[in-house]
Amino acid sequence: MASKVTPTTKVIPTSKLASTSALILAVLSLVAFSTAALGLFLNWGWVDDSGWAWFLLPGIAFGCGTMALYLGIVGVREARREPEGEGFGRSVFGSIAGGLVTLILLGCVAAAIAAFIFIVIAYPQG
Repeated sequence: MASKVTPTTKVIPTSKLASTSALILAVLSLVAFSTAALGLFLNWGWVDDSGWAWFLLPGIAFGCGTMALYLGIVGVREARREPEGEGFGRSVFGSIAGGLVTLILLGCVAAAIAAFIFIVIAYPQG
């Protein structure tokens, strides 16, 4: 007669890990982006006077936003695959917020490059 085997440990779904990571990274990217944007528009002294803040804060926002977008997509796929489906809302928020911050920063970089090209063409030296 075979004995019944009952699991004693609970397996944590991977969707919970991906969705929670996406949520945390999305919030971190939003904080870094809003700190840089408010420092620019409100003329905060520590953001305005230091050169590192203009490169560090958007870099953190872009890196965390990109990772939040990726982990949010992974979390949505995992949440749909599992019967419990936990973490769907966190995954959606992480992917939307991370994608939004990433697109805004890429738009800023594209606008800066376009402005530089316009200035070089409009005001030639020589």
